[in-house]
Amino acid sequence: MNQQLYEKLIKNGYYCEASLAACVQVALEIRPVSGAFLKGPAGCGKTSLVETLARVLGRELIYYQCYPGTREDDLLVKLIPCEESTSGIKALDGPVLHAAKASLERPVFLMLDEWDKTRPSADSFMLDFLQSGRICFNGRSCTANLNNVTVFIAMNDEREISESLLRRLPLIKLSHLPTQRVKEALEQTHSGHPYINSALVLYERCLMARMSKPATIQELRQLLDAITLLGEDADWNTLVFQFVTKTEENHYLLKQTEGKETRFQQEYLEKLDPAEYEEVPKEREAQLQRPHMPRISEVKKMLSIAQKAENIFDSPQLTEEEIEKAGGVISLTDDTYNNVVSLCENPTHDPNDLEVAKVVGKNLILKEPVYIEDSSSIAPMEGAEGEVVFIAYYPHSYIRTLQKRGLKIVKYSEKEILGKTQGIDFRALLNSAGYYDCEIIVDLQEGWREFFYVFDPPAKLGETDDYGRIKSVLKAHVSYVYDSSLPSRNRLSYKSEKGILYYRFGYSFKEKTLEEVKKEVGIL
Repeated sequence: MNQQLYEKLIKNGYYCEASLAACVQVALEIRPVSGAFLKGPAGCGKTSLVETLARVLGRELIYYQCYPGTREDDLLVKLIPCEESTSGIKALDGPVLHAAKASLERPVFLMLDEWDKTRPSADSFMLDFLQSGRICFNGRSCTANLNNVTVFIAMNDEREISESLLRRLPLIKLSHLPTQRVKEALEQTHSGHPYINSALVLYERCLMARMSKPATIQELRQLLDAITLLGEDADWNTLVFQFVTKTEENHYLLKQTEGKETRFQQEYLEKLDPAEYEEVPKEREAQLQRPHMPRISEVKKMLSIAQKAENIFDSPQLTEEEIEKAGGVISLTDDTYNNVVSLCENPTHDPNDLEVAKVVGKNLILKEPVYIEDSSSIAPMEGAEGEVVFIAYYPHSYIRTLQKRGLKIVKYSEKEILGKTQGIDFRALLNSAGYYDCEIIVDLQEGWREFFYVFDPPAKLGETDDYGRIKSVLKAHVSYVYDSSLPSRNRLSYKSEKGILYYRFGYSFKEKTLEEVKKEVGIL
């Protein structure tokens, strides 16, 4: 059923992902009243979704645009000037009352747009209507036929919506369309247009610029129409301002994405460079069609018993030793290259072979895994396409704690434990000291936040950090205290018979026995 709805939305000009159509299909079937809260940035298609749905399903659409300070009375009664009335004002049914009355005769859609602009008291007003369909006003009452009412409430983030109101309807979160969907929409109406690829680059850069309202499909179509109409007289800078940016501030933000260094006090209406929107689309087209990068979990064969898929790095530029030691594979962009360079102490003779990473094709291969306490150094690459391997040392009891936080164990044996959660693969191997050497493979797009929630990596300590913070790290990672056989690089270690504990930055504890330290940090 949702596949049919998805196809109908596309056919009627609303381009979306199949997953969104599935969410909408469910929202249309719920009771006591169908509908949903629609949340997403400006220009992501909340209003057009409801308009298209009403057209596809043949329903009457009752639309109301909320304004700052909208009251519940405004939802019931609409006052308009009227010369024929004694008071000069005529009262019409407001959107909610109109929908309630209409539902007694036919199915209707009610859309309340930008609900977070209403007064908080309006939340309470909607509770009973969404539950029972009752409306009471001026001593009268009206009860809607909820089987004929579908309510969509669109909102941004201007105020918090009451918890009780949010419980009445499901929430559908919309986001801006992927470029491929925009391309399909433009090709449907402007097939063969020479500037479609330029329009796609413009769309992506509007998103990068974080404009107040990025380019919509309709605006891009208008832009292409204008280029066709004007022909040789078309000026890219002027037309982009006319149809897309529309304000000096947005035009300036877009200019910042062109990759050129800009002055702090430059003019807002600095002309856009048409060359910045040429040739790039071909590279972007190749990127869209590029196969997914190999999963490190497959390379290292970190698979559950139920999984049999196998993959390897297939590149003559990597030796077997480099593959074995690889600590991550990240899509090569200017930003990720810059972030990797920030981890290097010294430049190298070959810019493709850095201290910590190697450029292989369109990917950056990290040469070694990253210690979990250094995870903050990877944080700038959150959202990049790729994966990073973190290593840690945990006792068995701490792995059970990870399970309580959401890590799903898929293999459980004395010598090897495998686990998974969203965007994360985990392997723990028993070492000679009785603790586990752990590898945590994190997808930078899907698993970064889950990584911080489940594994709670310790903050990186420096020479000026106090004794209390170092104790907190010891308490969270007790294997650093117990396991003196492991190498000391980049981690805490137990040294000498006197029990001196030290950190790699040289911050030392006073001389204490191991038992004294264990007792002090709460291990015993």
